[in-house]
Amino acid sequence: AHNDLVDGFGDGVLASSNAEPTDELKFYRNGTLAQVSGYSAQVFPLLPGKAQYKIDWASTANPAWNANGTRVDSQWTFTSGPARPDTMPSYEYCSPDASQACSYVPLVFAGYDFGSGLTGQVAAGGTHTFTVSAFHEAGETGPAITHATAQVSFDDGTTWAPAAVTGQGNGDFSVTVSQPDTSGYVSVRVTLTDAAGDSLRQTIIRAYALTTSSEER
Repeated sequence: AHNDLVDGFGDGVLASSNAEPTDELKFYRNGTLAQVSGYSAQVFPLLPGKAQYKIDWASTANPAWNANGTRVDSQWTFTSGPARPDTMPSYEYCSPDASQACSYVPLVFAGYDFGSGLTGQVAAGGTHTFTVSAFHEAGETGPAITHATAQVSFDDGTTWAPAAVTGQGNGDFSVTVSQPDTSGYVSVRVTLTDAAGDSLRQTIIRAYALTTSSEER
């Protein structure tokens, strides 16, 4: 899960699940690359004043475990500076010193309902609509997430085409895809931006599979 990133006294922490065996992570401060790691569990030193940050996180899963979601690339851009401490829920902690108070970093996150059920498949051909839910971390009162764009790929990210996006309110967006009438996979790229300009650009290779009527029989 891409969550649990907090800052306070100039630090933050980010961790991935065990289901993501290969990670490549880069951390930028005011446009300068400050940290590179092959592991996602990192502490990011933030600057003492207001600054611009970017986190690039590429997470690649073993396709033998799951044919869908073989790679997820997430790029966060955000501005952060000194702030009053936030009240943390019991499952959060302030890193690297849990005895100190801290505040949330204004990251944008995304949840997806591809309408593919337990099989991870939808019918090929025609149009298909799925839902993207954008949010800030639980407990953070971040600015409204007001803008979304989407692209889709049918060749594992080699080429991309725009998809229609409709805002549903409260951070929810519907994405409508015109799909080929052949079996394969749909990769999805979304960009979500809040009213303060903080954003998430997330690419999911093989987000869901397409199946034809002959295969369903």
